[in-house]
Amino acid sequence: MKTVELGLSTQTIMQEMYAASALRSVLNGKDERKGTLLTADRAPALRMLVKDAFAFVLMRLSRFVESCNLNDETGDTVAEETIDADDGDVVLSVTLKVAGDGDDGRAGVMRRSIEHAVAMYAMHLCYAGHDEELSRHYEDLYDGLVNEMVSVLGQRPFLGETMRLHWL
Repeated sequence: MKTVELGLSTQTIMQEMYAASALRSVLNGKDERKGTLLTADRAPALRMLVKDAFAFVLMRLSRFVESCNLNDETGDTVAEETIDADDGDVVLSVTLKVAGDGDDGRAGVMRRSIEHAVAMYAMHLCYAGHDEELSRHYEDLYDGLVNEMVSVLGQRPFLGETMRLHWL
């Protein structure tokens, strides 16, 4: 096992949320029933949901998490913030235990996959109680991503070896 350190930007995650919201809005036309458009003026509230979603993703990946940092929060401390303050970008970090040795290129893919899963779970939280169908859609996307990450994190990297079955 090796470890991989990843830093996730709340700004990058929120940009994905804004993009998903905008595309859904454009594709649905003027149908007001299809969810509220998420915009940067809601960044402080969205940032809090992103941190919550990050925690949910890490709980699902817990057997692979060696350490993490949610904006300097630990089990004993909580970073002070309110939804009225725009603190700018916050870096959420995680150190993952990954099967294999050496750099097989999975770190960048895992960072992007975790960012995407966090964005999808945050979208689920945004629409829960407001648009249940849309909330379930984002939760299903999140669920599929995390299940795939669990599968990939536990795999050994491909070594180009062939397997010979014992009965051949």
